[in-house]
Amino acid sequence: MRHYRRTYSGSAKFQKIMFRILFVILAAAVITFSSILLGHYLTVKVAEAEAILNTAEPADKLITSRPQLPETPASSREISAAGLELRNYHTEDAVVAAVNNLAEHYDTLLFDLSDGEGNLLYTSPALCERTRIAVPDEEDNRSLALVRSAFTAAKAQDRYLCAVMDTSFGLLERGTDAIVDGTVFAELASFGVDEILIKNTVIDESDIPADEIAAYLTGCAEITGGSCQLGILFTDDVFLEFSNAHAIQTIASVADFTGIDMTAYTSVTPDEMYDRMTQDIISLYGSFSIYNMRVVLSTTDLDLLAAQAQALRDSTITNLCFTENILPDLLSYSRHPVVEIQPDEEPRTAITPKALPQTNPYATTSSSSQTAEETPAEEVSGSAEDSTAVGNSWYVDENGNRIRPWY
Repeated sequence: MRHYRRTYSGSAKFQKIMFRILFVILAAAVITFSSILLGHYLTVKVAEAEAILNTAEPADKLITSRPQLPETPASSREISAAGLELRNYHTEDAVVAAVNNLAEHYDTLLFDLSDGEGNLLYTSPALCERTRIAVPDEEDNRSLALVRSAFTAAKAQDRYLCAVMDTSFGLLERGTDAIVDGTVFAELASFGVDEILIKNTVIDESDIPADEIAAYLTGCAEITGGSCQLGILFTDDVFLEFSNAHAIQTIASVADFTGIDMTAYTSVTPDEMYDRMTQDIISLYGSFSIYNMRVVLSTTDLDLLAAQAQALRDSTITNLCFTENILPDLLSYSRHPVVEIQPDEEPRTAITPKALPQTNPYATTSSSSQTAEETPAEEVSGSAEDSTAVGNSWYVDENGNRIRPWY
């Protein structure tokens, strides 16, 4: 019996040892096989990555995943523009003189056709016909005559015309907004306008209805039939918000050109404005390289406007549009040098005046002559004549104060 138990116990231990050996062998096999599969998978992925790198587009094409932008004359043209708010002019002679003056300095003229509240400055004959409203005669539509005179003067100077318009998007029903605005745009093209810059399409910068805006622009373009170029104006805050990248891509893909409004509304020094503008340009470098944006500035302070313009030029951005009647010689900016105050080599201490001694000029008590070290500062700093006349004789009054003779 004892022998049997010893045999059975030895057999159980042997089986446990063999089971452990087999488990280790199986685990090693599984690990080896998994490593082979993982290595093969990684090899395939590396090969795919290399293939992508070898066939990739240039870096500037990979900044965003935007669709290919349309190649139009407006999108590729470098412009220098200034503008007129036509609501500020009341006679045709005045507006023609202003146009001729600007035409000497800029190749493109901007005409803001808003009445200040976002409404069209004049009554549109084309829109009246579409909506079957009686077209007003020239006497009742003086604003239209002024607008057409401005356009005619600009064309006579062989300048590009860009009309700045408030959009009907968001104010009218979808579809109707494109019909109304497209009709006005086509009419402006018949007046000689080359481009339309549409503003205020984006109201909420954190929630841009990109697909609807793109559909609106497409509808406007269908009505104009390509008779003028349509651009969209964004604020700089829209571009600075990274989450808006896809929305901008969608809208810009159907627009003929894009503009960025970098108008400053804060009160800072020109140097601070220059630095701030430079930082914004650096942040927007990718957008500028993709969209060839036109920078629109409406800053009313000429010193700040000059600093903005200089910052753009120093950053090699030349597509500038001033919405106001601004002549180039009014935009002069030079950075103020920083004056460093050097500390004095020896710090100066404040001089505290000493109280004059209370003396009695009638005292007759004499004292012994004083040495040079005991002579008061007033005596040392006195003139030579005073020293000769008085000498070094001093008197002491009843209070013990040394005094000079009064005679």
